[in-house]
Amino acid sequence: MAATSPTTTTPDEHERMLACFRFNHLQPELQVYSVPFFNLAYWVAANLPRCAERTVVLRKLLEAKDAAVRCAAIPELSGLTQPDAPTKTGENSVKIP
Repeated sequence: MAATSPTTTTPDEHERMLACFRFNHLQPELQVYSVPFFNLAYWVAANLPRCAERTVVLRKLLEAKDAAVRCAAIPELSGLTQPDAPTKTGENSVKIP
């Protein structure tokens, strides 16, 4: 088996990372915060070339998703008493040209 450099990635590595964006295990009221990150992660994987920087994008996006879900799940973390939840996924979407 040939050695790989630290920046070389395999398809399985990205599939494992994309699995971290699953949201079905979350309560429905938290899923609305997680779904946009899931969609963006799959868009990144499908549209950006496979390289170390794409891995960084996915890792940072995962960190952001985790923080957003924690913020919604534990409102005291953000200083809110109740988060303002979107009523449906994509309702507050920004259109990108």
